[in-house]
Formats: sequence, structure tokens, C-alpha cells
Amino acid sequence: MNSKWFSFILGIIITLTLSSFSFFYLRHFDGAKEKSQAIYNFFETLDLRFNDFKYKFKSVAPVKIQQVILVGVDDDSLEEVGRWPWSRVHIAEISERLISYGARSISYDIIFSEPERENKEADQIFANFVDKNQSKIILGSYSENLIHPLPYQDYCVTEAFLANGGTNLVKINPSFIVEAGADQYEELNWRPFFAQFFNAVKKTTFDKYLLENKVKSIEELTDFQRNYLKSISIKNTFDYCHRWLTAEDQYFNLKSEITLNLFKELFAKLKPPNETEVLALINKFKMDSSEEPIPQYGKWSTNIDLIQSKSMYGAAFNTKLDSDGLIRRYPLFYRAGNRLGSSFIPSLALQQYLVSTGYRAEVKIDQVNGVKKITSFIIKDPSHEPEEIVQVLPVDSIGNLMINYYGPRMTLASVSAKELLSKDPQIHVMERVPNDSSDVVIKTDTVLKSDYFKAKSVLFGITAMAVYDLRNTPIDPNYPGPEIHQTVLNNLFNKDYYRRLPHEKMILPLFLLLYGIIFSYVVYRLGAVNSAAILVGSTVMGFVIDYFLFLNKKIIISSIFFFILTFFIFMAMLIYKYLSEERKKTEIRKIFSKYVAPAVVDELLEDNKNLELGGRKENLTAYFSDIRGFTSFSEKMDPQTLTQVLNEYLTPMTEIVFRNKGTLDKYMGDAIMAFFGAPLNYKDHAYRACLSALESQLELSKLNVVFEQKGWPKISIGIGMNTGEMSVGNMGSQIVQNYTVMGDAVNLASRLEGATKEYGVKILISEFTKNDLTTTHADAIVLRYADILRVKGKSKPVEIYEVVARKENFTAWDSLKSYNDAMAQYKNKDFTAARNIFSKLATADSTDGLAALYVERCDEFLLEPPPSDWDGVFNLKTK
Repeated sequence: MNSKWFSFILGIIITLTLSSFSFFYLRHFDGAKEKSQAIYNFFETLDLRFNDFKYKFKSVAPVKIQQVILVGVDDDSLEEVGRWPWSRVHIAEISERLISYGARSISYDIIFSEPERENKEADQIFANFVDKNQSKIILGSYSENLIHPLPYQDYCVTEAFLANGGTNLVKINPSFIVEAGADQYEELNWRPFFAQFFNAVKKTTFDKYLLENKVKSIEELTDFQRNYLKSISIKNTFDYCHRWLTAEDQYFNLKSEITLNLFKELFAKLKPPNETEVLALINKFKMDSSEEPIPQYGKWSTNIDLIQSKSMYGAAFNTKLDSDGLIRRYPLFYRAGNRLGSSFIPSLALQQYLVSTGYRAEVKIDQVNGVKKITSFIIKDPSHEPEEIVQVLPVDSIGNLMINYYGPRMTLASVSAKELLSKDPQIHVMERVPNDSSDVVIKTDTVLKSDYFKAKSVLFGITAMAVYDLRNTPIDPNYPGPEIHQTVLNNLFNKDYYRRLPHEKMILPLFLLLYGIIFSYVVYRLGAVNSAAILVGSTVMGFVIDYFLFLNKKIIISSIFFFILTFFIFMAMLIYKYLSEERKKTEIRKIFSKYVAPAVVDELLEDNKNLELGGRKENLTAYFSDIRGFTSFSEKMDPQTLTQVLNEYLTPMTEIVFRNKGTLDKYMGDAIMAFFGAPLNYKDHAYRACLSALESQLELSKLNVVFEQKGWPKISIGIGMNTGEMSVGNMGSQIVQNYTVMGDAVNLASRLEGATKEYGVKILISEFTKNDLTTTHADAIVLRYADILRVKGKSKPVEIYEVVARKENFTAWDSLKSYNDAMAQYKNKDFTAARNIFSKLATADSTDGLAALYVERCDEFLLEPPPSDWDGVFNLKTK
């Protein structure tokens, strides 16, 4: 397969892999169950952190409608009023004033979990306030005890929750309704069933604790010890639910008649079972129970009964941390069991939103492919007839809403709690706003309390750094916890929370598939530089679109897959191309290092278009050289000497070819076959071939001196060259191949090398080589017309020329002029005049073979003149 095509296939493979993974990732992303796969967690972290990165470019802007005011117990409040916790008399006083100023609702991001010790009346004072204003008050609760019981154990958790204060925390709440298909087991009377076992757990816990503390009764314990004992008793009750009907269950023995009777009594409402049916019913009960999607909590920290019992609305403010510890999502409700109406607890922000607006939240939980999921979360206005849908909250399958942070801490309006204890009619409101110089500053406005709090939703919480209720968020690593509730409340009021792209689970994988194919093809077709430009362009465009959706449409996409896909395709294809090119270059270097100089190989590899090894037609110059009389003198030498002679001759001759960018085709005994103009293409190949021929003759004269000193015979060589179109490439069998040239133009060069003996010259070239010389290096080489001959097997004659010298080294210009004059007389059939000149030249230079040859021809024509149609062509009868 073509390596370039394979790089495209590689891009397709990456595309298919990542688009498929994104499909499965998005199915798991909503948190319907804990993910144990490290790869999912890794990509989730990348996804979340990339979305966090967008906050860096998000400027602080005024919130469209601020209906939520945070009353914060800040550091100034602690310094002026005293350390936390404050007396509930102070909190009641602040709350009374807020109500008097016209606040719609007040929620508390604090828990009154213990009676106040210093002022015994303080609890009653605050309880009275709650009782008087219960339609506007939302009390909070909290749990860190996230539990994962088996589905059937939810029945035990439900009763454990209700038996330990749950009835005060979760009350009949017409503003928050959860609809889910109830099963037949919810109708059973579980409370007395579990009561005896919870009592047994409590008794065991108390007895063990009293024994450890060496006291006989609870009355002997301190207040702290009693509170601690109550806490561990509740914890042990929930822990028992994890063991219920398992091998670790210390109370139920399914082989015990007492246990069987308990279940027989419990199931009697469904169908009175006999002894043999009880075990089957228990197993069916365990199998029938479905897992609820909402995260479940066990032991809860709640307000003291005196205060909690007076409230109409209970809520929870548990935090939802992502895998990296940041808060990006906000649970809108929580679960403590599986009973409709008594197990689902709304969040602080949601409940306050519903109380402030009079709206109702309707949550629908259905089974989808065998798994329970939230299928709708609708806010309705019941004051209209028919009821009007206000908004559909884009929660995930477990009820989390994605938070839209407006800016770092104090971006939203807040006031100091200490100022509400003052009788000053004015109050200072602080919020972070941009100024004229594009900086963000904390602005403080002075307003009238009676005007400012009117029709506002008020959140009371602790913002002091000293109390450390600080959370790590994408926008600020030290974000006060109460401001998270305030942010979500504003999100609900303004409907500007973040949401996932609708149908993202299908749209994103399909988009990645289409985009990946197109991008892979673009990278396949373009070079590295252009591909890099496309990479940058795609990345910038992707981020601009992604940021536009994030900022203006409040839509979050798992766009990290787009950027990962773009980068991986580009890098994988680039690396593959690089490795493929390097492999090809290694192959080329291995092949051509035998034929050309290393410098030519390096130059050749710099240009990819010169790496084509397949056969092709090119205009080149073929070069043949041969030792004259080699056969006769080689027969007189022993093999070792002959080998040494050839090595010392061929080495410098080959170096000369290489130095002039020639390509060594092969050695044929004593002969050298080479060519110029391939694989590295250059226009002056004829010139370089002629230089090689002249330098070879010069080098040979030096070698002959050495040979004579060694007692070896002197040698002479003939060189023939021709320029023309020939086939060049890696040719041969599947086993052995050579980079070579073929064609009539190559054969003519070989014939000219042989003709040097006929003409008594050292170097012959064809008219085609002469013409190429004239084009690239006019007059750089001195030539003498030799003849016009017709080689054996060819009908068309070719002019041939002797290569005499480089122009700068030539001095015999007079002799050359005489030769040319003689040749002109010869062509005009004035053989007498021609012979006289040729004879003088031959006498003056005994090595002038051409002059001697034409003396003989003139003599022949004087004895027997040529025919009248004589064209001067000489027929070469030898190959």
C-alpha cells in the first residue's frame, strides 16, 4: 500500500477510535453510576479542565437580575460581634429585620445542630421566629456520608433515616414532587419490621460505649459524650443497612424459624406465604429492587428538634465535588432511602427558589433500558390555569445542574451581617463590577435597608476566611460556600445556567467522524507546512465556536474530543509521514551511495520529488570509458596484480565521476558505465560529463607515472558520451535490482567509446551532447569536429566531436584553426589542400590521431574519388 494512503488510513483509524469512545464516554459522563475505568476518569478530567479554561476569557459582567442577596458573616462581623457561632438571638434579630424589610424568603447555609448553652432561651426565640414565618424560612441540613447500598437495602436506609430525625427534615412539601413508579414492596409495613433490629443496634452501641467509659448509665455521661454516643448510634444504624440480608448480617439468619416468621408476617399483605415460599419471596424481593439514580446519603446533620419541627421547608446543602475536587455541578435534590414523599430532600437553592416564586418542581424518574434515570425536571407555575411551565431544568440523569459562575468571590451582591444588627437605616452593598479602565473592582453602594431587601431572596451564611467555608471552583480556588448557593439561585432566576448540547451523545460522535475523515484527507493531501496551517486554523475556529456557545448560549460541549482528534490525527500522520520518509531516505541512501557521491545523496534527499525510484524517461548524458588493449596485457598479469591495477585505476576514475555529480551505473571489467542528470536532476549534465572525461584523462597521466614505477604497463582509455532521452530507474529482478539507464541513446554512447580507437582520439561525443553544451556552457569546452558517421544498425548518421580541453587550459588555437580549415577543404572535396594541412598537423603532433586519419582518407579519395552524391558519412562497421 502506498505510504501516503496508509497515513490517511491511520487518520481514519484514529477518527473511528475517538468518535466511538466519545459515544460511550458521553453515555457515562452524566454520572449515572460510579466510573471505575481509569480511561473514563482521565478524559473526564481533561474535559472538565478544558471547560474551566474558558473561564479565563470570561469577563465579569453585571448579573441581569439580582434577586438574591447574601448576608455574610464576614471577618468584620466576627471582629465586631464576636467569634462564631453567634447566639441565635442575634440570628433571630437579623432574620426579623429582613422579614420586616420585605424579604421574600430566608435560607440558612448553617445548621443549628446543638442547643445553645450560654442562653437557654435563645433556641426558643429563634424557634418562635421560624414558627411565625415558616412559609418564608428554609432550614438547611448536611451529610458527608455518601452511601452505596444494594438496591433492596434502600428499604432499610429509608427506615433508618426516618427513625433518626428524617421525619422532621423531610416534610410533605407541595412545592417539590418526585414522581417515580412505586413497586409493591413500598406498601409493606417496614417500620415495625426494622424497629426491633434498629433497637438492637442501638442497645449494642450504648452498652459497648458505657462499658468503654466505665459508667453504668447514660446520665453519668457528659453532654459531649451523650451527643457523640447519639452520633455513633445513628451511624451504626445506617452501617447495619449495608449488611442487611448479606453474609455479614448478625441479626437475620434465613435458616432461623424466627427470621422466616418475620418475613412471613411482612409479606402477608402481598400474599400469605407458607414456609416453603418465604425464601423464594425473599430472593424475588432482592431481585426486583431497582437502583435509584439519585446519590444517597446516610447519617444527616440536622437542626435540633425544637427548631426543625417549627419549619415548613427542609433542604440540604451537600456539595458535589468532581473527581478533581472542583465544584462545577450542583445537586438539586438528594436521597435518603427510596420512599416517595419521605426520602427526597431538595437542595437549599432549589427550595428557596420555589418558596420565593411560588413555583412547583416536578421530577420524573423512569426506567430507561433497565436503569432508573431522571427523564424530566420541570418548574411549573401553579397560579395559572392551566399550570404554566416556567422552565425545564437541564439536569443530568442524577439531578445535577451545571453552575454558571458569574465571576470570582463577591461578584454577586452581599452585605455584612453586622450591619443588620445596627439600627442605621442604611446598609453597604458590595459586589464586584468592571470599571471604565476594564479592571474589575469591588464596588460598595450605600442603600436604604427597607428598599433594598424588599422582594429579595436572602441567603444567610458564613463568608469569613477564618471559618474556612471555602470551596475550590473553576473561577476561584477560594470561593465561599454560601456564594455557590447564591450563584445557583441567580442561575435559576435568570435561567442562565449551563447546559449540555442537546442530543450531544449522538451529534458529537457523528461530527467527530465526519470531521476526522475530512481533516485526515486534508493532511494526507497537503505537506507539513500547509497541514500545520490547517491545524492552527481548525483549532482557532473550533475554540471560537466553542467559546461563543459557552459565553453566549450557555452551552457546554465535550469539545476536548475535537481538539484531541485534530492534534492526534495531525501528529500521527505527520510522524508516520516522517518515519515513512526516513525509511524511504534510508533506502535511497543505501541504493545511491553505491552510484553517486555522498554529497549528491544528501542533495538528492532534500527534494522529495527526486526520490522516485520507478522507471521514467529523462534527458541524460551517458558516459562510457574503457581501457584500450586491456585483454592482451591482463593475460600477462597474475590475478592479484591485475586486481590491484584495476582497483588503483577505478578508484580515482569513480571519484571524478562522483565529484561531477555523475552516477556510477556499473563496472564492466575494466570499463566504467556512468550517466549524468539523474537521479539528481540538473541541466548541465553534458558539461559535467565532459569535465569528468577531461579530468579522467589528466588523472590517467598521473597514474601512468605510478604504474611505470611499479613495473606495470601504461594504459590508455577511450571515453564516449551521448546525450538524449533514455529510461532511468531501479531495474532488475525481484531479487536484485540496479539503478541504471537503457535506450538507444545509451547504446550510441557505448559505440562512440569504441569509435575512439578508430579515430585515434581519447574522447568522443555526439552532436546531441555538443548541442547541450552549447545551451548550458557555450564555448566552455574546446571541441573538434571528428566526423559524421552511421553506426551499425542505424540509418540516420550522427556528427561526432572530439573533446579537446577546457577553454581556459587550451593554447593551440592556431592548430585548431588549421584543422578546421582542412576539414572545410575535405568537405568541399578538395582532398589535396586538405591533405596538405592534415599532414602538417600530424607531423607537428604525432598524437593527433584525427589528423593522421584524415591524411589516409584524403589519399584514398585522391586515388579513388568519391561519387558525386557523396555526403561525407562514414559507416562504422564495428559495435
